[in-house]
Amino acid sequence: MLNLQNPLAPIIVGSGLVLTINSGMITVGNAVITISQTVLNLIASSTNYIFINNLGVLTLNTTGFVSGCLPICTVVTTASTISTITDSRPDFSVPKTQLAFLTSTYTNATTTASNIPGLVFDVSANTKYVIEFNLYYQGSAGTAGLDITITGPASPTNIIYSYIEDATQTGGSQDSVATAFGTKLTGAGTITPATNLPVTATLSLFNGVNAGTVQVQGSASGNGTVTVQPGSYGKMIQL
Repeated sequence: MLNLQNPLAPIIVGSGLVLTINSGMITVGNAVITISQTVLNLIASSTNYIFINNLGVLTLNTTGFVSGCLPICTVVTTASTISTITDSRPDFSVPKTQLAFLTSTYTNATTTASNIPGLVFDVSANTKYVIEFNLYYQGSAGTAGLDITITGPASPTNIIYSYIEDATQTGGSQDSVATAFGTKLTGAGTITPATNLPVTATLSLFNGVNAGTVQVQGSASGNGTVTVQPGSYGKMIQL
């Protein structure tokens, strides 16, 4: 049985030169590996280094942690007993997720981009994020598709975002990619008017030294009014 409360923890059970390592799960590449609870026989009068190697195998040596390993603990022994244990496991973190929603209808009857209220996220300096926006829109005319612009902090280390727009009920689509904040991604030249259609915009940001906000903007592709419906939303994951 996996120990989910304290995975891979070193535990002394009984006496002598014996150490138990709790069970746990790790990822190696794209593979998820289960480490069963394991009893290790320690080396006497030594500093024992216990770690999981880059193949996912629980390992013990007296020379030190190896490159690319997951450290578990160091154990100093006398001739017959355990003297000290130092827990070397890294702190594990769960990516932070935030949601943002458009709560009222957004309209734009021009080709000039403006902020879509609510579809904005605060981002910290020197932090990595992935963001996805799912928008539901309609145009008053066949020329009033939805253009998307995303703004953000100055001088990011890396930014790339994409845009996929369904232009018709029968599956016609338009897609494009930008590598700088403030770049307008143009929607389809012709859409099915007065019909709710979906748009997906995805973004990967390695932010630089400037904190700020990531904001989605909308505009009409041509003549007519584009409307983005309430319930459109964004999801941001901080890595």
